[in-house]
Amino acid sequence: MTGRRRALACAAAVAIMAAPGAGVAQPGDPSFEGRLRIGGTGILCVKEPCPRIGVTAAGTPGAPRFGRPMFAGPTPPPLVGAKEDLDRVRAAWTIDGCLIVEGRFSRPPRLEVRRVIGACARDD
Repeated sequence: MTGRRRALACAAAVAIMAAPGAGVAQPGDPSFEGRLRIGGTGILCVKEPCPRIGVTAAGTPGAPRFGRPMFAGPTPPPLVGAKEDLDRVRAAWTIDGCLIVEGRFSRPPRLEVRRVIGACARDD
């Protein structure tokens, strides 16, 4: 693939991910419940805006992480939960931090935080 084609493919991927509510792993999946990772998306951008932080399914500790973000953007999705937990999620989002939470992500975008498990480990 030429440099120009690669840049166009990356730009197209960024445009798709940056759209409001973008990033559903499967179009028919209305929600995900369990361990969620609030952190870097791993998406490298050629141009802004870049969805640097988002919500992904948290894998088993020590296992490789795969999958698209369920949500990515400059601000978190609408949040539900205890004030202290939501403050930690917002703070992590603001500083490009990384947290593992237990909860549910649903469509339309909404993140229900049952509890913050803690900061991501090196391999999360």
